[in-house]
Amino acid sequence: FEDIHQDFRVVNVCNILDNLESPKQHEIAANCQRYAAKARRCNPISGCAAMILHYNCILNSVEQGIKSAINEFGTYVGPDQVSKFYDFLMPADFL
Repeated sequence: FEDIHQDFRVVNVCNILDNLESPKQHEIAANCQRYAAKARRCNPISGCAAMILHYNCILNSVEQGIKSAINEFGTYVGPDQVSKFYDFLMPADFL
């Protein structure tokens, strides 16, 4: 709480937590604020934004790799035989 308090102030933290309904939401919000405070402490200029951009680049690279692999696989078995990776449903408890 001390890290969060220094970066976001108690009033802001309390306002965010008061607007949430369940204990699980409180836990998630507290973890997110702690993560953001740590990121801001490590990188005071851009904070979480730098990490978000970094992970977004990694995600884009992985997506391009998947598309490339699907196209290459399609040349061997035919494009109509390649199942799409995004056709699979994400489990409700994934996050």
